Amino acid sequence: MKHVVQRDLLSKDGLTCRGYLGWNNPDVQHVFMWMSGTGVYSSAFIHPSVEAALNVNPVAYLTFDKPGIRAPFQDPAKLSVNDDELAQYTQGHMIECARQAMTWSQEQFGHAVQFHLRGHSEGSLVALFLYEKLLSDEPVLAARVSSLVLSGVGLEPFDVLVKRQLSEMPAEQGGAIRAAIENCDWKVLRKRMAVSCKYLKDAYARPSGRKAFESIALRAPNVRLFVFQGNSDSQTPVRYVRDLDAWNNQFGHLQLTFRYYEGAHVGGPPEVKRELSDLLVRLTAPDHSVRSASVEDAAVR
Repeated sequence: MKHVVQRDLLSKDGLTCRGYLGWNNPDVQHVFMWMSGTGVYSSAFIHPSVEAALNVNPVAYLTFDKPGIRAPFQDPAKLSVNDDELAQYTQGHMIECARQAMTWSQEQFGHAVQFHLRGHSEGSLVALFLYEKLLSDEPVLAARVSSLVLSGVGLEPFDVLVKRQLSEMPAEQGGAIRAAIENCDWKVLRKRMAVSCKYLKDAYARPSGRKAFESIALRAPNVRLFVFQGNSDSQTPVRYVRDLDAWNNQFGHLQLTFRYYEGAHVGGPPEVKRELSDLLVRLTAPDHSVRSASVEDAAVR
């Protein structure tokens, strides 16, 4: 990466996220914003799926860490963690950090850049909630979002998702986490879930990921959405994604493409990783309206 800059992004309640922005081509026209899942680790690295696009297209790479986490860029293993700050972060803080990151990118590259929101797990929800919020509050910025590329996306109400996941765990493990939630035992929650009671309270009050899709569809935006889903994902099961697929075909009419594959919540077979990388290259090509014969033309169902 030829150019890398970093900044603390101000969120709510005085919390900050460490932002990382890098690019090779001096004429940046597209910005990929990568948002990862829950966990005590750093996002201060270039996700492999974006490397090809960065090498051939006028693309910048944007990501940020949760409040309380920071690391040297491209050396995420050397992260430092402030537990007090980490215990305070919520999805709401991440949404605001993401919005601030977009504004920072425009300061760097101008207001004509196109954004592509790439999220996995928690990051998928943040991307959906952010885009939904921009449609209502900042339509000019929302219009700069060309695509959302999501994986491991949770579509159930968050409290239902947590209860289901706990019920599918061994009894002793699930019981220990339930007790930690009831007692707001941060030490246990940090180890077992990497989120606090404050996080859960915020997430429980939000609409589900499915509702976010429905809300976005009401505005009939031109944004293109892609969902990559493992058929054996136990954390965000495929049945909810297939329900969304059927709903969109009948009612939603979003430009929404699904890619199902044999895999779990993380990872995926090499051919799917290649398809994702190729998709990100096409989305940022000089004529990114050109469609391919794989993910964009024929969703694998």
